[in-house]
Amino acid sequence: MATSMSPFQISSTIHLTPIYISDAPEQHRILNLNDNFFKGLYSDSMTFPFPNENALRFSMYQDQERVQQGVCQTWVIRSTIDGPMIGLFSLDPQDHREMGPCYQGKNAVIATTPTMEGNDDEAPLNCGGVGYWLSPEHTGKGIVADVLKFALSRLARQEFGYDRVHGEC
Repeated sequence: MATSMSPFQISSTIHLTPIYISDAPEQHRILNLNDNFFKGLYSDSMTFPFPNENALRFSMYQDQERVQQGVCQTWVIRSTIDGPMIGLFSLDPQDHREMGPCYQGKNAVIATTPTMEGNDDEAPLNCGGVGYWLSPEHTGKGIVADVLKFALSRLARQEFGYDRVHGEC
């Protein structure tokens, strides 16, 4: 398992750092820019406007998880290493409770019980899940494309050892 929590410089204008409690105010601001942006995020149970205490709770939870597990799975996207949050990116182990395990050469099938069966000599793939959002103020600049290229080549393979990555945005 990966233990690297160092900030990553993807380009001169794109940096990934762990999320800190101090990121909560900017997360709150971004998630309240407009309800069209907000509606596409996370789940129907989130409310708009997004409460400040929820941003703080999320940042605290991610900070505690990183410290307890010794691994960073959620990063803040920044335009400078110490600049404000402009987005969020996560790369987590894939939850296969609702979907059978992934096997080489087979498509994932959503089911209530695992239905995918590989060959007897075929081990399930180690899968990850990627998710992200970017402030509407920073879209259209290729930021997410660069983050995903880096994440899939460096983080997913080298740091986490994932064979396959599922995504949502």
